[in-house]
Amino acid sequence: MSAEITLIRVVSAILLTVGVVFYLSWGILYNAFLDIGLYSFTAPLVIFGILGLLLARAREKEEGAQ
Repeated sequence: MSAEITLIRVVSAILLTVGVVFYLSWGILYNAFLDIGLYSFTAPLVIFGILGLLLARAREKEEGAQ
């Protein structure tokens, strides 16, 4: 596994974790699970985290096939 794939995987996991933890903590603290502002902040974090993990997996398979 190359360093680039590892970096992508780590950053993506951090984005995903921060998005989920922020959503849950903000929702619990302020009882605002249905707040559009909360969605607008956490949705990109979670989406980019998931897409980054998928990208790292695809690149890893590509390197393994060569």
